[in-house]
Amino acid sequence: MKIKFAPEAEVEFRESVKFYETRQKGLGKRFADATKRSLYIIAENPLAAEVKYLEIRVATVKKFPFTIHYSVEEEFVLVVAIFHNSRNPANLLI
Repeated sequence: MKIKFAPEAEVEFRESVKFYETRQKGLGKRFADATKRSLYIIAENPLAAEVKYLEIRVATVKKFPFTIHYSVEEEFVLVVAIFHNSRNPANLLI
């Protein structure tokens, strides 16, 4: 299934990649790769992750403290957030 990003989720992802890259060279790429692997799994089986609230499912990013929050639409998966686990999910604007 095709993956689409809400604009806020795309910004979160890019900012997180930049943040990790400033911490250690190559770490941003490792975060991006881990996130892309999780997105690939979501695309292959979008209903596998548990619904956590409303119609939003949550999948983890391996080896990083992030979760991918998404909804399954008729023809695509909409990523609404790539969320650091230390943040309060009540702050998600959906």
